[in-house]
Amino acid sequence: MTGRLLDFTGSLVALVTPFNADGGIDYGALSELVALHEESGTSGLFFLGVAGEGATLSDAEFAEFVRRVLEPRRRIPHLIGCTGRYTRDAIDRVALAAEYGADGAILTVPANMGPDQAQAASYFREVADHSAIPIGTFNNPARLITDLDTATLLEIFEHPAIELHKEGSPRTGQIGEILAARPKVCFLADDSPEQDILVTAMSLGARGIANATGNLVPGELAALARPWTSTTDLDTFRALFPGAAPDQLPLRLPESDRHQIADERGGIARRASAPTAEPAVGHPGTSRCGLDEGPVRRGRRLTHGDAAHPVPAASGGWAQPGARRHRAGEYDRGVGFALCGAVVPTAIRWAERHRPAEVGRTV
Repeated sequence: MTGRLLDFTGSLVALVTPFNADGGIDYGALSELVALHEESGTSGLFFLGVAGEGATLSDAEFAEFVRRVLEPRRRIPHLIGCTGRYTRDAIDRVALAAEYGADGAILTVPANMGPDQAQAASYFREVADHSAIPIGTFNNPARLITDLDTATLLEIFEHPAIELHKEGSPRTGQIGEILAARPKVCFLADDSPEQDILVTAMSLGARGIANATGNLVPGELAALARPWTSTTDLDTFRALFPGAAPDQLPLRLPESDRHQIADERGGIARRASAPTAEPAVGHPGTSRCGLDEGPVRRGRRLTHGDAAHPVPAASGGWAQPGARRHRAGEYDRGVGFALCGAVVPTAIRWAERHRPAEVGRTV
């Protein structure tokens, strides 16, 4: 059971989940995205995290997703986001992921609960006690209210099943304290531009980067995520970082590249001309998103939002197409991150054209 993730290094990409126009999961496009990352140097994939909109799946969809993602042969580790609505729910999700051979499960504290330090530690330990696969933890205070402190995290890391951690605290001192304690877990940096802690975490000893930016430029993130050692080529890191920094990358993609949809990646995305509004899945009569002509992700229309309908600040607030808030107070799944799957090919081509010459091809 244990040990699979302790030696993990490199880029762990929180993969987007592609959806069809009817709201169902597009498994054909999903397998194409997996192949893209296998070819681009990504070290592992994290499914159904924030970027994968895991919280929007029903229990039946979660079960089918896990089965269909994990049954095929895979070349890189597949980790499943198993955060539940409550402790027993998380335990059951981890058990299902283990049944189909997941390489690990990643957990945050349940959303909107705001447990204190002791309650959070108890939650992680209880789920880990019941797990047959390695557990990864993610401290994500920007979205989950609870900010796990150093003492709590080091206590959690003592559990033999907990092998990986992504640290999203903006307190660089905490990152230094954790890494100075040399916990047994694989510690990964967070690429959130809101926190701007990626370089600090890598310089202090992170083993890689758990990221969403790799959906856009997987090769660049694979290069940036190599652990720093005494022989690390920091010149290459310095050359790559400005072009792949998560807070700047979308701003550097010209409109012609953002909206030009490539056909070569197995039809991952295509251009369509269609009505500007349609009923949202589960919300009859409300607008999913509107544009007169623009990119489509297997039938899913996308937009970059406007002043009246601001882009939701999910997954660090970068590369967000405009998911308009419905009257019911929810975001239609598949809109908030579908653009990532659509622009991967064009983003890679753009990055290759603008990468410093001395860095060379990485994807």
